[in-house]
Amino acid sequence: MTFSVAICQIFEPMPHLDILDPSIFPDSLATSIEQAMDLPLSFDRDLTGGSEIEVLNDNVLEFVKCQNLSGTSVEAGLWLLAGKLERSHEISQSLHDPDGSYWHAIMHRYEGDYWNSKYWLSKAGKHPVKKSLSQIIQRSEQKLSPLGALQPSGGQFTEPSTVAQTLVDLIEKQVSGRLHCQQQLQLWVWWEWQILMEHCCKGLGFLKN
Repeated sequence: MTFSVAICQIFEPMPHLDILDPSIFPDSLATSIEQAMDLPLSFDRDLTGGSEIEVLNDNVLEFVKCQNLSGTSVEAGLWLLAGKLERSHEISQSLHDPDGSYWHAIMHRYEGDYWNSKYWLSKAGKHPVKKSLSQIIQRSEQKLSPLGALQPSGGQFTEPSTVAQTLVDLIEKQVSGRLHCQQQLQLWVWWEWQILMEHCCKGLGFLKN
């Protein structure tokens, strides 16, 4: 996988699709994904309100219908980004494969069920997204360091077997007020979503491997 991360965008409130090729989506969906991207690290119920979220919901519905993606890992990921936890959960728990388990884990992380999130990450096994996420974080470390951003330590973020679980732990600390790295963690969550979505799109034939 080739990463082309624009580090200069780190502190913009809504990063662009900097890993996932936006051309796999209709222009309207790609645009609404970028505009509605600024999600909290944790929310215990579906997000409602806001014109950007409503537009994203409409575009997801249309895309899923036109591409016959109902019940797929791509749909689970899109609803998660749109803040529809219950809808994403219903799909991901019906997918008995590593992709479904990974989306399932992210959903529980959003709702603050951190133990359950790490359980589903373990069910995802040696998912290739874990390796890709650890690589992109490692490659960004030197460029992020002068900005005082949170740094990987002890191999936790450079080791695929621990990167996703460590991210869960850090988000739990951030949400509880024991850590103050909101922007950094949101960036890593955004990278994770794009990498996993790219993987799922390749699996369904939207992108070439």
